[in-house]
Amino acid sequence: MEEEARQILHHALPASNGGVDGGLASAIAAIFDPLGGVNLDVPKRGSGREPPDFSGPAYDAYDK
Repeated sequence: MEEEARQILHHALPASNGGVDGGLASAIAAIFDPLGGVNLDVPKRGSGREPPDFSGPAYDAYDK
């Protein structure tokens, strides 16, 4: 039964992927490139914020 399902899928699905090779990114590029493409400004990454300080009397009850 598994082989029959494979044969059905093989015959039902197109042999090619529409002329787009390289996966999802290439497929998206093939759609948007004729429209002028998309140029996004990638923001610079900075250092992360300082971790919170959980020391002190307000948090002493959680030490036990």
